[in-house]
Amino acid sequence: SVATVDTAGNTLSTTAATAFVVDNTAITLGTLTMTTTDDGASSADGIIGSLTPAFSLATASDTAYTGSGVPTASVVSVVLQVSTDGSTWTDNATFTGSGPYTVTAAALTTNTTYSVRAKVFDLAGKSVTTPTRPGPESSLSQQNLP
Repeated sequence: SVATVDTAGNTLSTTAATAFVVDNTAITLGTLTMTTTDDGASSADGIIGSLTPAFSLATASDTAYTGSGVPTASVVSVVLQVSTDGSTWTDNATFTGSGPYTVTAAALTTNTTYSVRAKVFDLAGKSVTTPTRPGPESSLSQQNLP
């Protein structure tokens, strides 16, 4: 039996069976890719002329739950995060789809260098982020290009 006591001291007891799911499975990350054309001096310098670049995250997944009456979806949210200093991250946009996930960033600031990453949340509330590394897929500089 389970008893619940509120702050006023009232007790509610139940003997009904309660089902629950234990989730101790790590989320599998996909690869974060910028799908906006890199139009800087080279096609791999991460310099773009768009204030709203687009990104894709392929194959992010979590082990589906098993059993009777449990949810089947395990990845519930994927968020694009941006940083100008590499340590303070701001949620910028929410990815759509069910894999590959896609997103267009909310407006960025002109002539600013950003690091980007994707943060994936599962049904149990666990989260994991894609690695941030140098390169056009995770670091970009927005510039007014001719």
